[in-house]
Amino acid sequence: MNFVHPVWKVDVQDSSFVTVIVLAFTIIFGTTLAFWMFIKSLEYLEAKETTLLGTVEPLTDVVSSIIWLNLPFGAWQVVGMILILVLVVYLSIGKK
Repeated sequence: MNFVHPVWKVDVQDSSFVTVIVLAFTIIFGTTLAFWMFIKSLEYLEAKETTLLGTVEPLTDVVSSIIWLNLPFGAWQVVGMILILVLVVYLSIGKK
């Protein structure tokens, strides 16, 4: 999306307090907390298992957005799911 709407051309003067709060929430809980949980999971799982579970996360996102948000399921979602599943199978077979 950066090619369509470059970050450096965003008008930040129109930002409201709610925009700043939502951005902070996204940074803290959507990125920092998620990464911290990923790193903490390495204490209980092997790195390979954790990475494989992390690659399945986009599939969960698509399915949950279809069920809860009633978003359409198009051809690009099918292509993406197939690519993710192929990657997961490839990584799980891997080199021994």
